[in-house]
Amino acid sequence: SDMEIPPGLETTKRKVAHSDEHGFSDQVRVPNVIVMVGLPARGKTYISKKLCRYLKWTGFKTKVFNVGEYRRTDANAADAIHGANASFFSPDNADALKVRAESARRAMEDMADYLNSGSGSVAIFDATNTTKDRRSIIIDFCKKKRLRCFFIESVCDDPAIIDSNVTDVKVNSPDYKGLMTAEQAKEDFMNRIENYKRQYEPLEESEHESLSFIKVINAGRSFKVHQVRGHVQSRVVYFLMNIHLLPRSIYLTRVNFHTEYWKALDELDAGICEGLTYEDITQRYPKQADDRATDKYHYRYPSGESYEDVVSRLEPVIMELERQANVLVVSHQAVLRCILAYFYDRPLSELPYIDIPLHSLVKLTPRAYHCDSTIYALDLETGEWTETSAQLPLCDSPRD
Repeated sequence: SDMEIPPGLETTKRKVAHSDEHGFSDQVRVPNVIVMVGLPARGKTYISKKLCRYLKWTGFKTKVFNVGEYRRTDANAADAIHGANASFFSPDNADALKVRAESARRAMEDMADYLNSGSGSVAIFDATNTTKDRRSIIIDFCKKKRLRCFFIESVCDDPAIIDSNVTDVKVNSPDYKGLMTAEQAKEDFMNRIENYKRQYEPLEESEHESLSFIKVINAGRSFKVHQVRGHVQSRVVYFLMNIHLLPRSIYLTRVNFHTEYWKALDELDAGICEGLTYEDITQRYPKQADDRATDKYHYRYPSGESYEDVVSRLEPVIMELERQANVLVVSHQAVLRCILAYFYDRPLSELPYIDIPLHSLVKLTPRAYHCDSTIYALDLETGEWTETSAQLPLCDSPRD
């Protein structure tokens, strides 16, 4: 093309300039490290997993690095490898401190490799990180590796929330599973929390001049936000301020007629192919049919939408579903696929193939680390409903 390109727009990739004075605030496309902070049983891993699922769904390649998992695979951890002994977490236990520091170091190195190799753009560092010294090590490490750092501190002093977290999550923890009774596990875990409390230093603005953080207080009853930098951190804050931890169910069913209540729930816009059957598209627009079959998630109909576009406009719907108590969503196939991929934590490449039959109802019940899925299907001949506990499968047909 002979069209003249305005100065400064020769490339879509902007060069990254780093200055010690401004830290990473001027950078574009800088990988982000999200660092969890808080005592055990404060919902850190819950937040990590939920946040990871959300960021992946919105198109950020994201991975959680859980230091506890590194600790459990440490060759030097010996009999405390499972951490099924509160004394392992005592600030006076020098040998254990070495193992814990080494586990954190290994997780940080893997995290930096993941981000700097281009495999991902966001890493979530899931550990207690309860001392200023530990957080300072992470800040220095991120600065050296040219990574932008954001802290999420989960603060909780509500005994009911803490007790619920201890009972639900920790009794099933790999540290205790099969090694002791639920009561023994609970007692040991409460002792572990006491050991952490002895050295716990909550996040403070004065801790580091470039510190960026959000404090989530009592499972989202209130928040404190400080010095948010960049698009990813803004998205994280937006998400955390919309989620809640209370039990609820979401019901999804597919509509086979056109109705409009909320514009965002409209079916995928097929553009010039609107109203055509799959056979019509194959005959009239063979190139479009081939392109769609090659990459169904990113394929955009001429003058229409892609699944990626639908995910983008559904973000407010997901936020509303995160905020709501029990809710029923009646919508179209493409829209329900996008919502299910979020709650099922499915890769985006699988999203366009989730098989959503007519005359059925899907009940989703979000749990701490996963989402229960129950499918109720209506047999039109007998009028009987069947109930299956499973995620909806993927379909092979390229047609829908």
